Amino acid sequence: MLDRVLHCAVHSAIHLYLHLIPRCVRAVLVKLPVTLWQLLTGRRPLTYSSRKERHISVITSTTDPAASERLLKTFGLSKDMVYRGPLYNGHIHTILGNSRPSRRVTYERELLTADDGNPICLDWLRVPKAGATAKGVILLIPGLGNYGQTNYIQRFARCAVGRGYHVCLLTPRGMGSAPLTTPNITCLTFTADVRQVLRLRLQRDILAKEFGAALPLFAVAYSAGGSTLLKCMAEETQAQRASGGQLYQSGFPVEAAVSMIAPNDMEASAEMLRTRSGRLLYTSAIFTALRKYLRKHKDMLVSASRGKTEEEKRGMPLMHTDFDATMRLIREPVDIDTHIVAAHFGYADRFAYYRDGDSLQYVKRIAGLPVLCLNTRDDPIVGYAVPQSAWQAVCDANSNVAYVELPVGGHFGFVQNPWQEWLNPYSDLQTFPLDALDHLLSSRRAKWGAV
Repeated sequence: MLDRVLHCAVHSAIHLYLHLIPRCVRAVLVKLPVTLWQLLTGRRPLTYSSRKERHISVITSTTDPAASERLLKTFGLSKDMVYRGPLYNGHIHTILGNSRPSRRVTYERELLTADDGNPICLDWLRVPKAGATAKGVILLIPGLGNYGQTNYIQRFARCAVGRGYHVCLLTPRGMGSAPLTTPNITCLTFTADVRQVLRLRLQRDILAKEFGAALPLFAVAYSAGGSTLLKCMAEETQAQRASGGQLYQSGFPVEAAVSMIAPNDMEASAEMLRTRSGRLLYTSAIFTALRKYLRKHKDMLVSASRGKTEEEKRGMPLMHTDFDATMRLIREPVDIDTHIVAAHFGYADRFAYYRDGDSLQYVKRIAGLPVLCLNTRDDPIVGYAVPQSAWQAVCDANSNVAYVELPVGGHFGFVQNPWQEWLNPYSDLQTFPLDALDHLLSSRRAKWGAV
């Protein structure tokens, strides 16, 4: 309780001194005179219209209007949506959002075996049998360095279960309590574990047998997890098509994919952490967490070189042969991309890794699957590097894609006002994807039965 009180007190002070007072001053000194002048002169539209500054951009196909209309109805979207929360700047949203109090969630862990023998951790939070009838299963993929006890994941899991969805959290290998038993780390472009989960655990017939009903499977992913999900969906839907439907004989398991605040342009996102504000506010925490992750698994990473000849060692990444020397080369997050990720996964350099991780190339290739992507214009970590024109081209190429862009929200933010945050632990960060999935279920009621 104390952490909630302290967070609310800090939030209230920020809301008053960094939001309400500055907005009132600006309204009196700038907005009011300009608006009065425009009203008197008949100029339209008004520069400082509330709907204009709160407008949520929704992009769908312009080449297939019928498909666009169906997709909007499927996800419950409209072209005139507005953001209802406080218009904090991106830093306030991000800092307050990431400092929200956490409350531990008790998951039920299930282990699969990856292609390389490493355990894949699936952490389940199920709809209570005594509660409402479950209406679906959500495969949840967290962001970089996040796991089941990260605050936004805790909140999403509870919110989803409360709304009738079983949650299957894919905890990244080596993160939190998930083990790393092979010298193979994960990264944004690493889709093997997601693929293994879909093929071995979440196929339609397996879920129907387990739950006694044909529950639909949805995929929701945040930040870097969103990029991983989009890449995997492109790979697997194309593989299913190439196999003539034989890869997933009971049908492709995922009914819809939702990507939240993903770094769709990886190079631009990497550079955001090198800006003055990025270094001041975010780089230290992210860098410390990543270095801690690497040091935690030092022995396992070094084990890759054991028993190798000197000639074989010369062909291995430095982190497997001289871990301490590698760590001395790492002074900022991009160095991890260079000396750890690119080296381990065989990329020529970090820029080749970034190019392979850019999301839009994969979104275009996702076949036969409704896809919803959401980003904010003020994200101080991911950045705003992919213009709406690029998203329009993607949606025109794949009419199953909808892109939603909020004017504010930051990264893992979407903070409500202090009173709302106190009363309701769930913000758009959790409710937006769930609202979209609820609408999808309602639109396909005949397929899955009453919701």
